[in-house]
Amino acid sequence: MTVNFATANGTATEPDDYQPASGSLSFAPGETIKTVTVFVNGDTEVELNETFTVNLSGATNATISNGQGTGTILNDDNPLSTRFDFDGDGKADVSVFRPSNGGWYINQSMNGFTGITFGQSGDKIVPADYDGDGKTDVAVYRPSNGTWYLNRSQLGFTAVGFGIAEDIPQPADFDNAVKDSLESNLAKRQTNRCQPITTATGKQTLQFSVMECGICKEARRALRA
Repeated sequence: MTVNFATANGTATEPDDYQPASGSLSFAPGETIKTVTVFVNGDTEVELNETFTVNLSGATNATISNGQGTGTILNDDNPLSTRFDFDGDGKADVSVFRPSNGGWYINQSMNGFTGITFGQSGDKIVPADYDGDGKTDVAVYRPSNGTWYLNRSQLGFTAVGFGIAEDIPQPADFDNAVKDSLESNLAKRQTNRCQPITTATGKQTLQFSVMECGICKEARRALRA
C-alpha cells in the first residue's frame, strides 16, 4: 500500500519555524510503521509552543482512519533572568538581607512573602540565577574564608571557594550558559535529544520524528498525534 503525506502550517509556519516535507510512503505486506522526518529551525527566542500538522491522503489498498498528526515545537529557550526576581515572573522583588540574623526577607510579586535564614554578619550578598531556571537564588560571599554559598532553587545548596577577603564578588553569566557563574565550569548546559512520538492510523502506524537542522537543540521537540 502507499500513503501520501504533507506538512501544513498551524501556529508554526514554514520556512521560518520548520522545513516543509511531503512525499509518498510505501508499505510492504505486513509492514505497519514508517517514519517521516520534519526538520525544525532552531532559534534563541523565548516564545510559546507552536504546532504544525502532518496530513495523510491518497491511500491505495488501505483506508486512512486518522489522517492528521499534530507536531508541537516546544520552547526550549530560557528567558533572560531579572536581578532579584526570586519567583521567576520577570519582575524584580522587594527584598532585604539582615546581617544581624542572616535573614533574607523577600516580598515576591507573584508568590508573596517568604523568609529564609542564609548567611551571617560580614557576608556580601551575591543573589543571581545560578542554575538557569529564571529565578534569582539566595547567595552570599564570605570574605573571611573566600567562599561563595549558594542556595539554588533547582540544584540546591553548594559552596565554592573562589576569592580572598578584599575581593569584590561579581556574579554574572560569563560563559553565556543562561546561568550566572563563578567560574566557567561551575554551571554547564544540559542537553536533551529530540525524541520521536508515534501516532496510530488505523491498522497502520506512522512514526513522526522532529530533528534539529545540524544539531539537536537543548530540550525535546516532540510530535504528538
